[in-house]
Amino acid sequence: MTCNLAWPEIQSQLLKGQNHTDIPIVITRIFHQKLSLLIQILKIIFSNAGKVIYCIWSVKFPGCGLPHIHILIKYTCDWIEPHEINQVVSTELPVNSEDKDLSLDL
Repeated sequence: MTCNLAWPEIQSQLLKGQNHTDIPIVITRIFHQKLSLLIQILKIIFSNAGKVIYCIWSVKFPGCGLPHIHILIKYTCDWIEPHEINQVVSTELPVNSEDKDLSLDL
């Protein structure tokens, strides 16, 4: 998950002429709220995978100064089917020809 400057909670806190670097504490608090909600959702979204054994995450602040997170969750059952994962996680190939330059050659 990556912090999004378009989140209404962030936009509502910016005064005229301000940007996200002027309100780092607000950015961090809103990101933490969104993170808490995401963790709650991830713990119940794969209901057939059993209970959560552990949940580990790492928050990083790249050059733009906006936080993003990597999450690892271990469930009691290891038998999640690919079609169950595809209901939650998906990807698509870029349609715009300019975006194709951004994709990896696999």
